Amino acid sequence: MNQKTIAIFALPKVQLLDIAGPMDVFSEANRQVGKEIYKTILITPTDEPLQTCCGLRLLPDYAIHNDLPQVDTFLIAGSPFMVDVQANQILIRHLTEICRSSRRFGSICTGTFLLAKTNLLEGREVTTHWAFIEQLKDAYPYLNVNNQAFCVQDKNMFTSAGVTSGLDLALTLIEQDLGVETARKTAMHLVTLFKRQGSQQQFSDSDGPTSRGKVVLNDLSVWAKANLKQPLNTRLLAEKLGITTRHLSRIFSKEFGVSPAKWLESMRLAHAKKLLREDQLAIKQVAVECGLSNEQVLRQLFVRNLRISPVEYKKLYQYKL
Repeated sequence: MNQKTIAIFALPKVQLLDIAGPMDVFSEANRQVGKEIYKTILITPTDEPLQTCCGLRLLPDYAIHNDLPQVDTFLIAGSPFMVDVQANQILIRHLTEICRSSRRFGSICTGTFLLAKTNLLEGREVTTHWAFIEQLKDAYPYLNVNNQAFCVQDKNMFTSAGVTSGLDLALTLIEQDLGVETARKTAMHLVTLFKRQGSQQQFSDSDGPTSRGKVVLNDLSVWAKANLKQPLNTRLLAEKLGITTRHLSRIFSKEFGVSPAKWLESMRLAHAKKLLREDQLAIKQVAVECGLSNEQVLRQLFVRNLRISPVEYKKLYQYKL
């Protein structure tokens, strides 16, 4: 197999793990097969050392305006500040050209925001860090944003969720190139999971969809959170506001983009996650505190939204059950 050049592009204040994580995965894959299948390079906007968000400075292999080697896979790393980046058109043109000339391209974490500026993503499925999902949807409404997956493939484009999900992306590429066994052995040596259970939403602290500004819905949200232990439903929410269920559904569709029932479900899920992380309550009691009829309903809620059971979620955050 011919050597494959994996290029990672990064801006100043990049998250170091977005670079180092995938690069270490590709390096370990080389060790597993006993050949230098992957050559990793770092590309930056200029020839100057790159300042990462943790303070370390990295020496780039190339500035983006240099003559670059043939790139097999081009990835854009993320940054805690990526949402606010105002990239100039010269940079965007270079990024677009590299994406088009590469066999595969994609992004790590919030790198999706910069990748989207190339206009190569219209109608395609992508993901990013869970904390920036809604901002990505607002900024690029033509994208099909997946808020669950750790890594998303859409044809020859790969995007990953927050930070450590760059490892998932790299392992996915290795699996496609070198097979399941090599990818599995690479993950084992790095003491990471080859195929993670659940979804990135298990790390989110979000209470769910938020209103775009109606005070009455903000008040309803406060009331619902205080009464989640009760068997709340769409009818009770409508009665609280003194309107019909049909009118309530129209308001929720406009302000939240979801139905009242789905909104309540997201609030119950957020509360259950908090209880499982911070309290020593039994699973049955957590279901009661969230206004659910039994443990099975709670389990269905977690599996449907997080692809992981309440027991498994609790084990992630508590050393003792």
